[in-house]
Amino acid sequence: KPAEIRALVALLDDRDGLVRYSARDALIRLGPTAAPTVADGLSSVRGVDAVALLEVAGQINDPRLLPGALPLVTDDQPRTRQLAARLRGSLGGAEAIEAMAGCLDDSDPAVRSAAAQGLGQLGYWPVGSRLATGLEDRSWDVRRSSGLALRSIGAPGVLLLRRATGSADPF
Repeated sequence: KPAEIRALVALLDDRDGLVRYSARDALIRLGPTAAPTVADGLSSVRGVDAVALLEVAGQINDPRLLPGALPLVTDDQPRTRQLAARLRGSLGGAEAIEAMAGCLDDSDPAVRSAAAQGLGQLGYWPVGSRLATGLEDRSWDVRRSSGLALRSIGAPGVLLLRRATGSADPF
């Protein structure tokens, strides 16, 4: 079976959109069965080549995918960093939390937004003050994600949201 799963992973780069979609769908349906092969693939790709695998991994959400996704948060491609941050937010763990907090300072707003969403999903309240700085970001998506993340972490986040309403910042 691993050989068939590797063949499906290889089809994620096919020129035909229908083939790519079918391979992606089959891998997602296999779920945890495909996780080791997808994890191996994640550990050996970078840049835009990792995007299709990260999209599949984000639907599988298996903890075995985390080691392969951890280095991708520092990739050169913003889309790869965004998907890696989103995956890490759904999987959790101390390493993921630390790396996602670092993504809040990324140069790309999509990555900052994904990191805020992930931290909100995890409900990790100690990063509340870092999330609160996202309320003053130039990007609407980052401000929205930061606000929703603060609301998700509970009372500490709500307190920071209330404090932000008295800010001189028009946003």
